Amino acid sequence: MRDLVDEVTEENRVATEYVAQRDVTTIYNACKGLGTDEAALSSIMIGRTKAHLETVDALYREHVGGGKTLASLIQSEVSGNLCKLLLYRSQSKVEFMASMVDVACKGFGTDEELLVDTLVPASNAELLALREHYEATRDASLMDLMRSELSGEILLFVTKLLAGERDESGDVDEDAAAEAAEKLYEAGEKDWWGTDEAAFVDALLGANPKQCQAINTAYENSHGKSLQKAIKSEFGSDAAYGLCACFYDGAPDLMARRLVDAMKGFGTDESDELVGILARRTKSQLDRIDAQYRALYDTTLRREIEAETSGDFKDMLVLM
Repeated sequence: MRDLVDEVTEENRVATEYVAQRDVTTIYNACKGLGTDEAALSSIMIGRTKAHLETVDALYREHVGGGKTLASLIQSEVSGNLCKLLLYRSQSKVEFMASMVDVACKGFGTDEELLVDTLVPASNAELLALREHYEATRDASLMDLMRSELSGEILLFVTKLLAGERDESGDVDEDAAAEAAEKLYEAGEKDWWGTDEAAFVDALLGANPKQCQAINTAYENSHGKSLQKAIKSEFGSDAAYGLCACFYDGAPDLMARRLVDAMKGFGTDESDELVGILARRTKSQLDRIDAQYRALYDTTLRREIEAETSGDFKDMLVLM
């Protein structure tokens, strides 16, 4: 039996490498000479898994690119949102998160909601890896960057989040939830002299999403008002957005809600967030986001994409 398993494993390895070699040839042919066959290039970058693209990248660098990565090839051959989409597809999770931090902090002002969307769904290990990667590749401390870009409540939230100490067990303790709800009431709505922001940050970033939901339920049962509504009345919009994101049960819920804002009104094709949300998702993740999108908004994600985007960019998003 073990021999059979080994044989099947070897056959899968050989088949995967064969497909990867063909993909390298397709990419080379798509980019050689004048002009770029964007459809052919995109079909590989969109239609393959991240693990497979890593194999393609290694083979491309070794046999065709002379050490040049797929990411650098994409940047030299494609432009605009399609370039962003394909580039993000070529990156590792940590590289992508670092790119989103760069986007959120570029130019005048900071996109605090994009920071929240990038950091809240990440695991503790991913957040710590991001801090290491950012310092290694940008020659700057991510924590120092946050202190220079943010202030007040949202800085308190983000620095606590980046400590990578959230509960990841998925366990729910109803008694602890009721106790936390009362502490937050005393730290917020009950206190006429101001809000104890640290109490909210510590409670919600110390709990997993299901426990946060239990705290919300306990709060509403005791005070006739959801904790999320209380947060929105006690905090500025950026910090409130971050704290409320802690209630969402995983990335699909959060991403479905954010896609509505990303595709709203004029300038959808210029939205870094739309590209970022969709570029790094697997087919199964996109299916879960779409299911949540349908449940929340009674329409399909594909229908909204077709209505709000155009050109090759739209075609590639639909293909995903």
